[in-house]
Amino acid sequence: MAESHRCLWHLNSSWMTSSGKLGNRGDLFGMWQCKDVAADRCAADGNGSESDRHRVNRGTGRADASSLMISVLSPLSLTVGGVDVTPTAPKLRTIIAYLALRSNRVVAIESLISELWGQEPPVSATATLQTYMYQLRQILTQNGLNGKEILLTKPIGYELRLRSTELDLDIFRNLMEQAREHLQEGADESALAIVTKALDMCPAAPLNDVIGGEIIASYIGQIGESVLQAVELGIEAKLRLGYHQELVAELKLLCAEHPYHENLHAKLMISLQRMGRRSEALVVYQMIRRNLQDELGIDPSASLQELQNKILNADSSTVSEIELSWQARETISPAQLPGNIAEFTGRAAEIEQLDRILTTNQNTLAPTVVTLTGSPGTGKSALAVRVCHEIRDRFCDGQLYADLGGGSVEPYQVLGRFLRGAGFKGEEIPADLDERSQLFRSWTGQHEVLILLDNAASRVQVRPLLTSRPGSTVLITGTQLAIGGLEGSRSFRLDVPALEECVAILGSMVGAERMAGEEDVAHDIARLCDQLPVALRIVAAKIATGAYTSLTAAAQRLTDPEARLEELRFGEWDIRDTYAAGYRLLDGQGRKALTMMAVSELTSMTSVRIAELCGWDRLHAERVLTQLKDLRFLRSVAAGIGPGSYVMPPLVHSFMDALMNGELAMMRAVGT
Repeated sequence: MAESHRCLWHLNSSWMTSSGKLGNRGDLFGMWQCKDVAADRCAADGNGSESDRHRVNRGTGRADASSLMISVLSPLSLTVGGVDVTPTAPKLRTIIAYLALRSNRVVAIESLISELWGQEPPVSATATLQTYMYQLRQILTQNGLNGKEILLTKPIGYELRLRSTELDLDIFRNLMEQAREHLQEGADESALAIVTKALDMCPAAPLNDVIGGEIIASYIGQIGESVLQAVELGIEAKLRLGYHQELVAELKLLCAEHPYHENLHAKLMISLQRMGRRSEALVVYQMIRRNLQDELGIDPSASLQELQNKILNADSSTVSEIELSWQARETISPAQLPGNIAEFTGRAAEIEQLDRILTTNQNTLAPTVVTLTGSPGTGKSALAVRVCHEIRDRFCDGQLYADLGGGSVEPYQVLGRFLRGAGFKGEEIPADLDERSQLFRSWTGQHEVLILLDNAASRVQVRPLLTSRPGSTVLITGTQLAIGGLEGSRSFRLDVPALEECVAILGSMVGAERMAGEEDVAHDIARLCDQLPVALRIVAAKIATGAYTSLTAAAQRLTDPEARLEELRFGEWDIRDTYAAGYRLLDGQGRKALTMMAVSELTSMTSVRIAELCGWDRLHAERVLTQLKDLRFLRSVAAGIGPGSYVMPPLVHSFMDALMNGELAMMRAVGT
């Protein structure tokens, strides 16, 4: 690697310690100065056409010479048309940095206030924040841009809209994707040139002149990891090109600063072995083995052990095979997330909150594990996929996905798919579940990954699929009963969307033309569907295929309680499956209470009344009713027929009627 980047590597390692904690930012500023880079780092250099460099005025639609660029990879800068217009006010700088880091996403007002003032904001915080937003729009507008179209005010917060060429971090990520592709195709010289270009965009510590809170600090850590990954890609390209003499000195420094990083140690072993310094390569292995055992209580991964054995046996042909296998595996970044949902609408507050939970981890010794819980049909899977796509760029080592099928998919199968996705060959994947889990932990222990485990049925099912790597993130969806309370996890509870949001969701799926003039009918449909996103999707699909000619026709068909369950079925979607999934989670007492309500033809119930019907005391009845409420078989009401009042939604009534009438499809669905 070029001499100019050696200081950059040293900085990155010092800035992000082996424990993951941020170093002293004041000391770091001086270290960054060892690399003198021209102030003009036009990030679009070579990445777009000439017309892309002139921003289209969002108000008039005309192209003008004013181009916007925000830099967060170094000290904060905001430039328009090449002119630096970065404000000096500390809090305004914090706002720009925060909005840029979360660009094209709504940032809640509460989140901004917390980042600016911590846990004790002044009474005037909201008004002051509004003033800052006005000032930022003025800066943009006074420099020839449409501030109102770039900085949007949303119901819960603000959104900064940036193109991919207007934020240096986005350009950096795009360059890294290109470098990986070139490396996978064997274009090593091109890959090295692109990596060098990306690293040239990082002349100083990111945002070292911005006073931020925990979220900005989290992003700084993530940027540090991204820079280290860029350095690793450069090392791989250099290794393939045969620059071993140069790499040895650089890798020794990196290994000393990252004592648990297996990939760096493997690269150093390979470089030394190729130079005929076999004994030194073996010393490197013993060094990392001691580090891992003494500090973490684990052994090196199977791949690193195999590399050591081949070097020890002086089998040059098999060493080359191991090198090629290691190199191929290190260039693979699994991207297994399902496709994003184009018509996804609403949930802005939930997306912002969940995004913040997933990307802000104050525990530097463990990964972020979040359980997204809620009753069946509330849209957990769709929300999880959307949020994971929002944050996927922060996990360049890969994104892993598995639908656990509500318990029908074994962890053994999932681990096999995960390991194959990571580049392991069939003969390298153990036949034993525990050994597969250990190999998976070894691989993820060296890679920061995003893991989405959808539709989990139990805590036992997900435990073998977790990583222990700090900086990695795991999102698990399921019911509270199934996965709530998982060790080391944070919980995020999802309820059905508000009525207005349901109407917006339905409108996004059926289109504005069909929705025009039928907004009131859409409200009725949302109520008849119990505000369940899965039910709304079924209605939209029937309208799109002509099964329903209009929203009015759909509402008329859904009004009949005896036909409602059958109407809410289309293809593989069936609302009965949704309720059956919840019913299977109920214990005997929950089923008894639900049956007693249905038999009594009661639409509302109190804990006192259900205690009388079932022969329980009131406290026991309240516990059972809470279980029914959590699975949305009942809804609590603020003002009812007495204390602890609940109502049974019409769809649940229809479900219970079908079940008690012995309908074959329903009996099969609940497994009775």
